[in-house]
Amino acid sequence: MKRTPMFITLFSLNFTLNRRVVMKGIHPLVVCFFVLILVSCASTVTGIKKDVDVALSPNEGYLMLEVNTNYDLREIKLWGKTNIVLTSEDLKSGSNYILVNLPAGSYRIDSIKIGRYIFKHFDKDLWSFRVQEGVISYVGHLNMQTRGNYYGVNSNIQLLNKSSFALEYLEDNFANILSSRQVKYWGPGEDSFFETVNEDKGVSQ
Repeated sequence: MKRTPMFITLFSLNFTLNRRVVMKGIHPLVVCFFVLILVSCASTVTGIKKDVDVALSPNEGYLMLEVNTNYDLREIKLWGKTNIVLTSEDLKSGSNYILVNLPAGSYRIDSIKIGRYIFKHFDKDLWSFRVQEGVISYVGHLNMQTRGNYYGVNSNIQLLNKSSFALEYLEDNFANILSSRQVKYWGPGEDSFFETVNEDKGVSQ
């Protein structure tokens, strides 16, 4: 497939969250109670590893998210049409492109867990996105740089739009899926980059 020039789209969004999280003494039984509640209402998913375009259900689409972190993350929770937990398998230190098929609808980042620390209270307007039926919905590049010690951590968290890098990754790793699917940007804000790409390769709406 023809390689697309690498560039970051000029209209990029940079939402930053700086927050210090400190663990406080919580009774173990209270922790277990809330863990059981959360686990019971969220589905654990892992990224697709094989380049096989599965037969999606009538109301399903692909979610594509890149996560770049300088520490291994334990999980990212997405709340929305279906409550989803992305696991440590796809959240290693470094760059992680995650492609999963999910029910179409609106989602938002609810929390990010690193070690024993949890980052919550993400602004719904700035950290929300959509998964569109039948297409690959690229929702952004989650960049998380963390520093800390035993007593707490400080993380700089950004949601960036790097559409051209996402397309290059799909071309190199999921060419078969890409050949029969549109890619659309459904993160915060608007970006017409993929519209031009879809027109050039002639994928129908």
